[in-house]
Amino acid sequence: MRISIVALLMGLNLSLFSQTTIVKPSFNPQIAVRFLNDYIKILDNRKNNTQDWIKNNYLLTNKFKAEYKKSVNGYADPILDAQDYPDKGFKIMKSDSISGYVILQGVDWLEFLLTVRIVLQDNKWLIDGSGVVNVPENKKSKR
Repeated sequence: MRISIVALLMGLNLSLFSQTTIVKPSFNPQIAVRFLNDYIKILDNRKNNTQDWIKNNYLLTNKFKAEYKKSVNGYADPILDAQDYPDKGFKIMKSDSISGYVILQGVDWLEFLLTVRIVLQDNKWLIDGSGVVNVPENKKSKR
């Protein structure tokens, strides 16, 4: 009788492990707002090294970080695709969960639009493009 109960309990425990389901996190365009608003704070505080901040930022894909290095040219900011930016940050204008593109709009500069691309990588939503970094010409926001 004891052997039967132990065998039954072991069988139940094994069946619990075999039916594990991985849940894909919901599309989260808010990370685009978070990243860009943090980024302009870094730009405003000129004491911080922007390239080190990008290198260590956990919201960015490695592809983004590599392309960012190639895009720095000294004229316009590659992440913003501009020299100036909205003082009060960004808000979501629209987003597309299928393509991963998010259009941000300046809070205090409504005409300032910025395209950001987010991707699901290792079960986390990360920034993979912004401005001229990993954003194709036909997806960039018009200025």
